[in-house]
Amino acid sequence: MMSLLQEKEKAIGFFVPVFCRTEKMNFAHIFRNLLLATASFCFVNLSAKIIPEEAIAVEASHQRALSYLNYEEDLSAQSQADKVAEIQRNAIQFLSEHFTRANKEDITKAVSQAFITGKKYDIDPLLILSIIAAESSFNPKAKSKAGAKGLMQVHARVHAAKFKRFGGVKAVHDIQAGIEVGTQILREYIDKSGSLAKGLKRYVGSAKHATDGGYGHKVLVMREYLRTAISGDIKAAKQMAKKGHKKVLPSSDTKNLASYNTHLGKDETKAIASDGSNAS
Repeated sequence: MMSLLQEKEKAIGFFVPVFCRTEKMNFAHIFRNLLLATASFCFVNLSAKIIPEEAIAVEASHQRALSYLNYEEDLSAQSQADKVAEIQRNAIQFLSEHFTRANKEDITKAVSQAFITGKKYDIDPLLILSIIAAESSFNPKAKSKAGAKGLMQVHARVHAAKFKRFGGVKAVHDIQAGIEVGTQILREYIDKSGSLAKGLKRYVGSAKHATDGGYGHKVLVMREYLRTAISGDIKAAKQMAKKGHKKVLPSSDTKNLASYNTHLGKDETKAIASDGSNAS
């Protein structure tokens, strides 16, 4: 592609020799060539102003595309897939060793589905897994005295409409259906209440109560264990769980950090001490 400087040189090289043959030209020809030369320079200079702006617009579009999932810009598509796969492996290992009574196959399926559903509803997969840990300890057949069922302890009759695409309320014990519906409910609660803490309070059924009885804090603490585990330090995560680690992320940040992308890019947010009131 010819540079702007080359375009100018070409314009000069074309018009100057013609303009210089004035001995055999009358005044009208000279004036005509002068006008053509002037028009050429104006076009080239105008292009010099327009092209960079167009280039900037294209570059901006590319940058927006790169930031679609908040991945670091230097990660290739394969690197993104590798990172997610590594996170899942570490999460499965920690959860399998922490919930020894749970079936590892169920945990593996739940972890995989948490990432699929988390991406769909823009919910942190570790948050989904932490709710499952608190609600059912990864037992898809779990049932509460109040009638909540499945991994995420959903009241199937209340949310019957959401189970229609899975064949009805009997699918509440299915891993995919249970996680899909539970996450959809959580997403709605977070959006309606305006924060993750309040969303969790509604999820556990304490929307009209003064506190959630520590439920939100319990979920967020488990997510801290998982955050440590996915970094590759499974041993440290297990030690945190054994000692009853009580630090969670600031409640003011939890709405944004509920996002699917939380752990897929740089995350330098530090944990702070919590007495459990953050989750109410």
